[in-house]
Amino acid sequence: MDLRNLVTEDEAIKPLIKRELPLIITYHDPEGERHQDTVISKVPDGDGKLLIERKMALLSAGPWENLSPLAKLRIEAIAVLSVQLVQPPEWLNKWAVIDDELLFDLREQLGKHANLYFRSSVGQGAGDSAVSRVAIYSKELA
Repeated sequence: MDLRNLVTEDEAIKPLIKRELPLIITYHDPEGERHQDTVISKVPDGDGKLLIERKMALLSAGPWENLSPLAKLRIEAIAVLSVQLVQPPEWLNKWAVIDDELLFDLREQLGKHANLYFRSSVGQGAGDSAVSRVAIYSKELA
């Protein structure tokens, strides 16, 4: 055994998933057409997250608290798709805002991508608790 080659847990942490991830989408639209494309999900950076928030405000066109829970979910999903998907095909652009099943299924996959990118589910599994990526400590606050 070579002690110089032992890797600590912190040193072993490597990206689980890339920031850009191809997603294959197959969709049968209500008009009977079948669509299939590969789209790119790109986890938003700080500016992208702010852009999502701005788009949500624009789409709400009024006080957020006046919207129904479903309207809030739809607006959030549409805003996320508009930022996180890189150049979606025209059919997806058309149908994702009309068909809630497509909208919410795709939003769920984009959320999974972002969670894995940020390791939100690291350590979760059979009886394990989630492992935090952040540790902040002060003796003064303890």
